[in-house]
Amino acid sequence: MSEEESVDHYDASYSIFSSDLYATIRKEAFGEDMGQNGWLTVDEQDDFISKLNIGSGDTLWDIACGSGGVHF
Repeated sequence: MSEEESVDHYDASYSIFSSDLYATIRKEAFGEDMGQNGWLTVDEQDDFISKLNIGSGDTLWDIACGSGGVHF
């Protein structure tokens, strides 16, 4: 591959997650759509986050953990 060529790995992996079809599937599977790309429910995510014991002044780095999706 030459220096001018590049591959957009993010869009190749995650661009379909923003489609209406995937949003509908997430709503059917989880009861709501939070943009997840795994099998984690909102309740499971909230439970996991509560165990991190982070507060409003803390910083949490989410590095290479998927498409993002969840925002607080």
